[in-house]
Amino acid sequence: MFIRPLDELAEDLDHTAHENSNFEVPVIDIKSLNLNDQQRHKEIIDEVRRASGTWGFFRLVNHGIPSTVMNEIIKGIKRFHEQDTEAKKQLYSNDPRNIGCLFLSNFDLYVSKYANWRDSLRCNLLSPDPLNPKDLPDTCR
Repeated sequence: MFIRPLDELAEDLDHTAHENSNFEVPVIDIKSLNLNDQQRHKEIIDEVRRASGTWGFFRLVNHGIPSTVMNEIIKGIKRFHEQDTEAKKQLYSNDPRNIGCLFLSNFDLYVSKYANWRDSLRCNLLSPDPLNPKDLPDTCR
């Protein structure tokens, strides 16, 4: 499960090299978003839907969050992942239904043909019960 046949791996690498030579992450600009402009609101929703369905991610620009805040968020996530394993284990769960903050690895272990190992910290800030800031890992506050 941890070793992919070389012919499959080579095929994937070749495929991505050709298709992604002009790789551009979808960019969604919300600067002009005005809640009274229903047409623009619908367009942005469509852009998010299209980018999510096609790419699985997108870059949101002109959202109003200062770059200093964004940089601190990135530093906090790095601090979390650079901790000892024992500290991260406190938030570990393999149950995707868990809400709040959780640390997970290899989240698609039972559905993927091969292990797709990556460590992730998921903080669900918009669950039905908003996350208490005290529930964030110390490194991310």
